[in-house]
Amino acid sequence: PVKDLLIRFIAVIGTLGSFCAILIPTNGTDFTSLPAYQCFVYHAGLMWFALYLILSGHAQLGSLRSLGTNLGLLIIWAFLMLYVNGALSAYDTNFFYLTRPPMDNLPYLNLDHGWYTYFLRLLALGVLLLTLFHLPFLLTARRKKRAIFLFRQRENTLLEYVHAQQVLEGLPDTSTKGIFPLAQPYARIVVFLVRCILALGVAHLGLQ
Repeated sequence: PVKDLLIRFIAVIGTLGSFCAILIPTNGTDFTSLPAYQCFVYHAGLMWFALYLILSGHAQLGSLRSLGTNLGLLIIWAFLMLYVNGALSAYDTNFFYLTRPPMDNLPYLNLDHGWYTYFLRLLALGVLLLTLFHLPFLLTARRKKRAIFLFRQRENTLLEYVHAQQVLEGLPDTSTKGIFPLAQPYARIVVFLVRCILALGVAHLGLQ
């Protein structure tokens, strides 16, 4: 849905963009001027909202699909902001640092080789930062999937063991009916305890 796309994009861009805007403010750091206060307050509020989307679980960032959509939206947003900066040029706007570098004499973001080179560098930096931001979420999601896979593999091994024990003891075959409908009470108890142990192991891996 479009709502989920916007939530994921705002969560990432809001966090990264606000951090950069506070770290290197276009309006300077002179807090005797109103624009400096406005820049800080606006971006601090945006960062708080973006972090809330992430920490509350509304923004799901643990998939390659979310990374791909955010990269595509970043490129679209960059060209859209070019138009906005041009339309508001009378107000000397510099949204996303697309008009000019936020500060002079920066080692990477500068106009030494012209604006087009600066724009491509800025876009490449945005792609890199966005990818790195997604990386911890991708690794966490992969770890959880592996933990679930190992849990199911151990559960299947346990079911095969119980079924083999039933065959050896001449008990009815109940392997196709799940774990809890097993004919013998002791078998149900053993399976239940082992499943609890495996579940605790999965939870421990997830916390790690």
